[in-house]
Amino acid sequence: MTDECREDLEELKELVESAKVRIARRENSSARFPARWEMIELMLRGVPRRDISLKGDDDGRLRIEVKYQGVIFCIHNATPQQISFLSRIFS
Repeated sequence: MTDECREDLEELKELVESAKVRIARRENSSARFPARWEMIELMLRGVPRRDISLKGDDDGRLRIEVKYQGVIFCIHNATPQQISFLSRIFS
C-alpha cells in the first residue's frame, strides 16, 4: 500500500468519525455531509449499489450521495465525469 493510499484511508476514517460525532450532537441521522470525490471513490468500493444515488437538486444540478458506515456523504453539482463513472457502476 502506498503512502498516498494510507493517507486517503486515514482521511476517510477521520471524515466518517467527524460526521458521526456531528450526527450524535444534532440527533439527525439523515444529515448529509460533503466529501471530496477521492473520498467518494473510496467509499464506492465498500458499499452495495443500493447505498449509492444520483439526485437532482432544486436548482437543477445533480448530487451524488453515498451511504457509508451509516453516514450519508455527498457531492453537490456533480461533474459529467463523475456522473459517467457512476453510470458504469449501475450498468
